[in-house]
Amino acid sequence: MWIVGAVLPLNCAASMAEPDRSAHIEQLRVTVSVTDAEIVADRLWSLGAGAVEEVPVDAETVELRTVLHHVDLSQLLNGCDPRAHSHRVTIDATPAETWREFVAPVVLGDLVLCPAWCAPPDDAVGPVVLIEPGVSFGLGDHPTTMMAASAVFDVVVDGDQVADIGAGSGVLSVVAALRGARVIATEISPSAVEALHANLELNAVRDRVQVVTGSGTGGVLAAASLDVVVANISAQVLRPMAAELVSCIRPNGLIVTTGMLADTDNGVDRALEAAGAEIIERHRRDAWECLLARRLRG
Repeated sequence: MWIVGAVLPLNCAASMAEPDRSAHIEQLRVTVSVTDAEIVADRLWSLGAGAVEEVPVDAETVELRTVLHHVDLSQLLNGCDPRAHSHRVTIDATPAETWREFVAPVVLGDLVLCPAWCAPPDDAVGPVVLIEPGVSFGLGDHPTTMMAASAVFDVVVDGDQVADIGAGSGVLSVVAALRGARVIATEISPSAVEALHANLELNAVRDRVQVVTGSGTGGVLAAASLDVVVANISAQVLRPMAAELVSCIRPNGLIVTTGMLADTDNGVDRALEAAGAEIIERHRRDAWECLLARRLRG
């Protein structure tokens, strides 16, 4: 049973030295109708966004803000209201970083996901994953990350071979490595890859994780070679990838998928079943769903 999850009411602003905020960052801003906002945000997540901020413009329009570099945005607004548009702005990182003062460790049973500038809770009894998201904003407090981290902590055992597809800032890779696994972490976003390497070093698991840059699985996963694969990405990416995820798992190996909206017919469960897996657990947090599947024999 996964425990998801408490956020401790701690002020972490003074727990560690403040990061250097003198740099500027390039922010992508996408203006869409309220009805299109959910699907466009889902596409931004699939392109490697670590966080998407939704800012109301008026009763019918919202602006989605995120940080993405060197990605193809040509399909981002397909099928949307023709008035939808996007642009990039360069902003001072100092006010953009004020969120750091208000975050807190996330407690998931015995597992703690802790911002790197915060002090871990005094009563922590299990692993503490330190996270410095950089500009990727992959802090571990999104519902999908919390569910996936709980699942990985629960099912991974010492000696497992694990793949983390779309690793982001590396939270799930670190959790698996701290459980004793050897991990292949794939990621496409350059800003996320930078944060991923930093977090592997921060948690002293760099020697247990192989980082592969590129889309999908990077072609590095041998058939039936893995014990667990985890993918926290959007449904539109997971569906066509389902057969590859199942094929890289040994019989009875486990697949953790999340990033899907729970109240939509996202089709990820059917895609996994068609590829030879069975759904053994379903979990929900807020509007998001997480599936645990097992590869059938044969």
